[in-house]
Amino acid sequence: MTNEIKRWTVMEVLNWAHKDLESKGVEKARLDAEVLLGNTLGMPRLQLYTNFDKPLTNDERSRFRSSIIKRRKRTPVAYILGEKEFYSRPFIVNKDVLIPRPESEMLVDEVVSFYKTTKASKFTVADIGTGSGCIAVTIAKEIPSARVIATDISETALEVARKNSNALDATVQFFGGSLLTTIDNDITFDCIVSNPPYIETHIINDLSEEVKTEPKLALDGGQDGLNIIRELIKQCTGRLCQGGKLLIEIGYNQGQALLDLLSDTGTFTDCKILKDYSGHDRIASAILI
Repeated sequence: MTNEIKRWTVMEVLNWAHKDLESKGVEKARLDAEVLLGNTLGMPRLQLYTNFDKPLTNDERSRFRSSIIKRRKRTPVAYILGEKEFYSRPFIVNKDVLIPRPESEMLVDEVVSFYKTTKASKFTVADIGTGSGCIAVTIAKEIPSARVIATDISETALEVARKNSNALDATVQFFGGSLLTTIDNDITFDCIVSNPPYIETHIINDLSEEVKTEPKLALDGGQDGLNIIRELIKQCTGRLCQGGKLLIEIGYNQGQALLDLLSDTGTFTDCKILKDYSGHDRIASAILI
């Protein structure tokens, strides 16, 4: 009589992973387990439940276990998968770039809305601190006639951004360097958009373990979170066209500070703070006089 090796089913490994991650304090343990198992098996999450009694092969079980071990250590799901959806498009992500957030889609919405009001035959946009390139690439896809330029101080981040641009067949010019200083001075912009580092240095260590795995260079905005934003606003005054728009993603408690910064320049009008779907300050918007 031979001993049969137990073949774990979809539901059994899913329940195991759920309990395992939950015991390690992972907040969305069930969802994460479903996403990672679906990725391992190449099927949508909901399809797991119509295949609950399907046995996993040894290779599938091994790959799934490897993913769960990474998640136990608080590696974000997006880094484990190697991609994150943004504006209904898949973007390559790794530890060199911030993981795209749904809130940042508001920046794209605002750029597209502004473009429609300008009715410009030539529309030039700069995305400063592009990271994965999700904002620049999405703008290029949503406004095919626009000239889109993106910068980042991190060369490794730019490598990811270029890959995303190529994968999604977007036309974006990339430059390595700090803020706008790397772009030729004779280029001016109808719109400058940025999701800069804006977290206060002293609270970086209080962030979730998942967020702390993301590049500190893209998170740390200095003592009050506004160091990079101050310099960006200063540079924008000489690079925006008259009537051009500046759009900056900000922290939930930075709205009034941004209004003060923009007002103090004496060069912006129609300064406002846009709130996200949770009612938090999210985007500072202003027009160059």
